[in-house]
Amino acid sequence: MSIQTEISRIQSARDTLRTKAVELKISAGTEKLDELAEDYGGITNQGGVTAQVKEGETYTIPKGYHDGTGTVSGVAGGGNYNLQSKQATPTKKPQQITPDEGYYGLSDVTVGAIPSQYQDVSSVTAGEADVLTGKIIVTADGSVVPGSMPNNGTVSKTLDAASTSYTVPKGYHSGSGTVKIVTEEKTVTPTKSAQPITPTSGKVLSKVTVNAIPAAYVDTTGATAAAAEILLGETAYAGGAKVTGTMPNNGSVSKVLDAGTTAMTIAEGYHDGTGGVSIVPETKSVTPTKSSQTVSPTSGKVLTKVTVAAIPAQYITTTDATAAAADILSGKTAYVGGTKLTGSMKNNGAISGSIDGLSGTSYAVPAGYTSGGTVSLTGDIEEALADI
Repeated sequence: MSIQTEISRIQSARDTLRTKAVELKISAGTEKLDELAEDYGGITNQGGVTAQVKEGETYTIPKGYHDGTGTVSGVAGGGNYNLQSKQATPTKKPQQITPDEGYYGLSDVTVGAIPSQYQDVSSVTAGEADVLTGKIIVTADGSVVPGSMPNNGTVSKTLDAASTSYTVPKGYHSGSGTVKIVTEEKTVTPTKSAQPITPTSGKVLSKVTVNAIPAAYVDTTGATAAAAEILLGETAYAGGAKVTGTMPNNGSVSKVLDAGTTAMTIAEGYHDGTGGVSIVPETKSVTPTKSSQTVSPTSGKVLTKVTVAAIPAQYITTTDATAAAADILSGKTAYVGGTKLTGSMKNNGAISGSIDGLSGTSYAVPAGYTSGGTVSLTGDIEEALADI
């Protein structure tokens, strides 16, 4: 059965009660259910009303419900009438004090003090939201209302990396619940690859101890040798890489220079230093770029040293990146596997939507990135219920 059907059924019952209330002259015919209930509750049950009247007088039937068994009769007496003295105690509802059968009227009525159980509640400030659900409170106007404060009892929550915050629910708490974290310590030894250190599921890291770089790893960032600068068949580490030498071993090279030959070209490779040759030396430096570079000596000179700088800090390897264009926000770029990608993920910005709970009960969030937003319930149900 739908909410709308239930609302219509309640509205029909309300209208029937309104019509009867107008007929009984206790309502204007526009009240809501709670007001109608108060109107009907104000009808006094008079039961069977019985009265005696003397000649020439009338009796006013008290307002309220009569069960049809009462009678009004005349009492003859020629002026000698038996009167009754009565007492009454104040109650929550109006009381009509009448003489008992056999008495012509009342000689006096003594109204006692208000009973001690009826307290002055005009200073009460608590409302239904301030009182625990299932408990009853009397408000400042004397109305009896049930409390609506939720009883949450003992509330406990453990926070971790996946759940970093906890919203305490509205209502009463027993005071024995806790919001806590479970800590742990971890230790890691540096390796050639980066290592993400994450806590065990359900825990958070209180400390991570990073051990010293193992002795087997030597800092070679200051080494400048290239393969051609290392003897053939020998190996060395330079700039973090293992290099196998390609330099030929020429042993001893000798050349006799004369006036017509002032210099000679030294064959590439290693010389044992016993030969003699005249040269004009020079040194050069080069910084790695995205394109290969050839480092050559100036005409008429030979290189005695080439310093290859470290790869600039702005250049990083992107071979381990896994994003595709659809994983990157539209209009944004990133490098993945050495390739520059332009994002195609739709930017929906802030998403906002609503459902009325009557004709619509769900909202489809569009695919793509959202900066947040809300999906809210309209006031249609609340307005329909408030109108009953």
